[in-house]
Amino acid sequence: MFNQITIDIEKYIKEKWLSLPQFYESFLTEKDLFLKGLGFFKYSSTGQFNEDIGYHLIKLNDRLFGIGGFFLDKEEVTDNASMILKNIVEFDTSILDYTNNTYKDLEAALPIEAKIYIYSDEDKLLINKSGKGNIDLYCSCQVEKQKNKLLYKVYPSVFNEVKRLVISNLLEERIKNLRKK
Repeated sequence: MFNQITIDIEKYIKEKWLSLPQFYESFLTEKDLFLKGLGFFKYSSTGQFNEDIGYHLIKLNDRLFGIGGFFLDKEEVTDNASMILKNIVEFDTSILDYTNNTYKDLEAALPIEAKIYIYSDEDKLLINKSGKGNIDLYCSCQVEKQKNKLLYKVYPSVFNEVKRLVISNLLEERIKNLRKK
């Protein structure tokens, strides 16, 4: 089960967006993108309206983003369920000190490409392997415009690629060490 954090997350938010296209524009100008971490956490907001919010975390380069949503019918917010989009935020990375059991730094930074598809009824953000050849989809975010329904998925290929890259880096290091001898 995911940890529920009890801090005021507002002080960790650097910037907010209300749509996928706005979010996409925030990192569009970065030359090289690397996927460095993934996760999820729940947050209960208190105030005039109490709501349980779930944030899907994604670390691109050195920026940590949260794609947040909630359920209108008061069901529990969970990692693999569709939600209603609340906002997309850039967090200060120090928030990870409070989400340590729900967030995983990837053992290797994966070069990625991000693409946005804007349709009349939905927006889609696809994050996939960078380069030519087979395109492996790492994660996707889809927002149905009429109901603002959010569906976020992480695909097994991201973990397979991390494993492959870590092994490849280890082998390269061993070969360099053998050549030095």
